Amino acid sequence: MSANNDLKFNKVPNSTGAKYTDIKDHKAFVDGIHPDDVDQGLLGDCYFLSSIASIAQHRPQHIKSIIRTKDNSTYDVKLFKQGWFGSLTPQTINVSARVPFKDGKEAFTRVGDIIEDRFGRQVEVWPIILEKAYATMLGSYNKIIGGWPHNAMESLTGQKSEALWPSQADFGQLQQMKEDGYAMACYTRTDFKLGSIDFPDRTGHPRFAKNKQGGELVAGHAYFIVDVDASAKKITLRNPWGWHTGESILTQQEFVDTMRGVSVNPIIAR
Repeated sequence: MSANNDLKFNKVPNSTGAKYTDIKDHKAFVDGIHPDDVDQGLLGDCYFLSSIASIAQHRPQHIKSIIRTKDNSTYDVKLFKQGWFGSLTPQTINVSARVPFKDGKEAFTRVGDIIEDRFGRQVEVWPIILEKAYATMLGSYNKIIGGWPHNAMESLTGQKSEALWPSQADFGQLQQMKEDGYAMACYTRTDFKLGSIDFPDRTGHPRFAKNKQGGELVAGHAYFIVDVDASAKKITLRNPWGWHTGESILTQQEFVDTMRGVSVNPIIAR
């Protein structure tokens, strides 16, 4: 499947004025594959970026296996399209490193590492390439605004995901999944509003940043799980907004109170 045409993004908030630009000196991978390569921009696809960041942490070799550099400096990406009755059909999607820019930088997912050495300047683009391939498969950047990590994980791995309720998530089981190399993400409760009316929705918890009580969690947002300590009943999350945002460490009760769901995927066949 070849799709190097510019994709629509007119429904992305704050994207007015963005224009397609070719990224120069790009390479799929520079200095390894790490979750800190992921840095979300204007596009509301935190569920997808949390998924690729988790895979980068637990199975970086899988990321490398699904991106192939072509002689014409484009990339073939192997994804899986979801169909009826939960079917997952493999797709090979060809994309270029041409993406929307605004104010001199990538409008959506940002580049990863940039290095200068004896081989010249090298700009890492694997998160950008995966995001563009996913948008191409679904039809446009508009089509990937909002979604669920478990669906994104299935498209990335070809393996079925499991969606868990936070109140039913056993930390011992989650810790074992982390040790077994599962992709793991979670998403917070939604803040329901109608005009100036803020409805009761459990986003009044002090861990939410909107309450200005020292919390940092964002309502209606996805995070990737980097660690689970069952004995201490604590879970460590990271935001796909970039490594500079730091970790969020929640107790099991805080996790239950603030999260709406958990998504896990084995990445490789079991």
